[in-house]
Amino acid sequence: MDNVEFTEHALEMLHERKIPKAWVFQIIDKPSIIEHDLTNKTIHYIGPVQEFGNRKLRVIVSPLKEKMIKVITVFFDRRLGTTNET
Repeated sequence: MDNVEFTEHALEMLHERKIPKAWVFQIIDKPSIIEHDLTNKTIHYIGPVQEFGNRKLRVIVSPLKEKMIKVITVFFDRRLGTTNET
């Protein structure tokens, strides 16, 4: 995805948590849930990753100008559990 940038923190989290960028792009492209955090002006894209037992991946982004987004952090949200989606 040409419209996505990653912060250094996000890149570190991808490496540390062994999360492929492809999963991030998948969730941004087709999220199950989108949450807007008006306090810090971020968008949370959330969705299941089938290749990882349908655990819910949360991708927190900051919108930039001209339809660009910057990924701030990425993690599997244990509070949301898994889903039976396939």
